Amino acid sequence: MLVLDDVDRILRPESETHPVDKGYEQLIEQMGQRVHRSSLLLVSRDCPKVLDTEEASATDMRRLQLRGLTVEAGLQLIQLYGLDVASEAADLLIERYSGHPLALKLVIQAAQTFFADDPGAFFADLTDNLLILDDLRHVIDQQLAVLLPLERSLLIRLAATGCEPVTFQTLWGSFGGDQPLLKSAVLEALSRLRRWSLLETSDRGFSLQPIMTAYVKQYLQESPDKGAPEALSP
Repeated sequence: MLVLDDVDRILRPESETHPVDKGYEQLIEQMGQRVHRSSLLLVSRDCPKVLDTEEASATDMRRLQLRGLTVEAGLQLIQLYGLDVASEAADLLIERYSGHPLALKLVIQAAQTFFADDPGAFFADLTDNLLILDDLRHVIDQQLAVLLPLERSLLIRLAATGCEPVTFQTLWGSFGGDQPLLKSAVLEALSRLRRWSLLETSDRGFSLQPIMTAYVKQYLQESPDKGAPEALSP
């Protein structure tokens, strides 16, 4: 078995002078299209385009989208790090950080370091405020570095509603809502955000996880020529 981690970064050009290594693309493409007895495990925030083909879908290929920790697993992590906090606060912590293992680890360590006498006080305002610590911010920075202006704008518009779902018509209408070209562009941008696991979808519309909402509100700014969007009504 061959394991490749951070595949989205491997296949992402750093600049015009440092293009994608075609060798990796060819390796993944051949593994996805040919019959063989080997195994290739890819860890990526996005499905490589070389596998997103009709030929690849016909092979013995499986996709698994990783979700956040369950409440039970999150409680085990909290106990593993020795955080003494009420069960209600622990449940809220796991819910607000969507079971994100790295986020939970960093927040637990911060609570133990700066609120050793009363860790519960650290979680008192989790409903309204989430800490985005440096290591976690760095991970999200990397993930959002490849976003196009329209994709950034969609995240900002969704963050303005908190975590409440927003329909496509509402999102499209926030850009004017009467241009067919823009409609297709918004659909394509939403599709890309969903592929990158930056977007939550339901029968009620599109939304962001609490941790992404907090990041966008704190760090992601609208392009100067776009202007800050108004808050949308779900």
